[in-house]
Amino acid sequence: MKLLRILRWLVLLLSVLLAVQLLARCHARQRGELGELYERYCEQPGVRVALVQNMPINDTLSKDILLLTATDSAGWAWIVKEIGGLKPGTPPFERTLNPPYPRITIHTGTIESPGAIFCPPEGMNVFEALEAGLCSQLLQVVLLAKQRIAWITTMNTFNEYLALINLSTERSGMDEAIERREKQ
Repeated sequence: MKLLRILRWLVLLLSVLLAVQLLARCHARQRGELGELYERYCEQPGVRVALVQNMPINDTLSKDILLLTATDSAGWAWIVKEIGGLKPGTPPFERTLNPPYPRITIHTGTIESPGAIFCPPEGMNVFEALEAGLCSQLLQVVLLAKQRIAWITTMNTFNEYLALINLSTERSGMDEAIERREKQ
């Protein structure tokens, strides 16, 4: 009888440990280069946040992408201000809130401040500034105004930058990349 009781407690303890491990693993999946931003924005009202891991960008490049989708007008205004770096009341801000045509804005930000356009010191390009330690991580920030979506990914090399620019400016580049991801 005592042995049976001990075995029950042991099974219960092992079940609890397994559940804790699974929860920790799920939480750890959101970590990585964009995990800090995911944690920062995941509770933002009016915004749905998703971290897509290893999304194929082209034949040789896969990147983690942080997607922010506005679920209401207030959420979109927040994305345009905080992520897009546009000041409320300015013409670019107003045009991005209610665009009459598909509008895309792209800029280079940092993990510390995705909405602020990163400007390297005179005589340096953004990648030289990264190598010099002037910022911890460069981001490409893209706002797709008609869809009310922002997506953010890291850039480590000039070739990644070019591949991401090509994806951003192709009419259906993001859709094609998501379709390739779903087929895998």
